[in-house]
Amino acid sequence: VGVYLAAQEGLSQAIVFDELSNKQNNYYLRHALYDEVNDNVTIINEYADTVAKSSPYDLKSIHPNMATFVWENMRYSANTLETPTQILTETRRFYMASADIISKMETRFYGAKFGANKLKELTKAVSESTLPMLKDNYQTLAVQLKAADITVE
Repeated sequence: VGVYLAAQEGLSQAIVFDELSNKQNNYYLRHALYDEVNDNVTIINEYADTVAKSSPYDLKSIHPNMATFVWENMRYSANTLETPTQILTETRRFYMASADIISKMETRFYGAKFGANKLKELTKAVSESTLPMLKDNYQTLAVQLKAADITVE
């Protein structure tokens, strides 16, 4: 009976460790995604402001360079699909929509000011919905990890 109870306790501890390790990985993944999307919102807003104010002739010369390192590398992480679907969907839509709007502006399908306004609308929606949801999500994980004496920053 003693051996059985020891084995059972060992299995239980292994499961708890695996769960906490998984939460920690998810925390870092989501925090990094938040930082990347937040930076990209700033980049897009600055680009939209520049375009709206000066209406440059060659928009391709000031094409915004958005960071996609985290987003692209999430495809290789087992933790990606543990991220709530709504966060993944809204983030994917942000990347696709911003690239589409910028492309349409550069090909003159959209006028500069119209495109800039569309970009501002997009970043406003991401800033008011996706980013707070993502921040709330990774902060909840931080609280759960702190309760288990694991500090994350």
